[in-house]
Amino acid sequence: MKRPKIRDMSPIERARFRLLQARRGAQHALKSLAAIQEPEKLTPEEHQNVAAKTKIFQSIIAVTKPSHVRAATVAQARSIIEYLMALTGGDTRRDLN
Repeated sequence: MKRPKIRDMSPIERARFRLLQARRGAQHALKSLAAIQEPEKLTPEEHQNVAAKTKIFQSIIAVTKPSHVRAATVAQARSIIEYLMALTGGDTRRDLN
C-alpha cells in the first residue's frame, strides 16, 4: 500500500502528520544536542544556547504526544501548530491548510 500524499489528506490528517513530523524532528535534534563532543569546550553563551534549544525541543515533544495528536480535533491541532510556530519563531500568519 502506498503512503498517502499530503495533497490527498484531509485537513485533520495533514495537521496530525505535521505535528508528528515536528515531534520526530525535535527528538532527532535532542539526540544531536546530547551527542555534542567535549561539551566542556563550549563557551558560556554556547551552553546557554544549547540549554535554550533543549527546552524548546522538550516543549515540542511534550505537546505532540502521539495519543494527544491522534485524539485532537482540527481546532486543537491548529492551536498546537500555532503554539509550535510561535515557540520556534515561525511565521504564525502562514496558511496552515
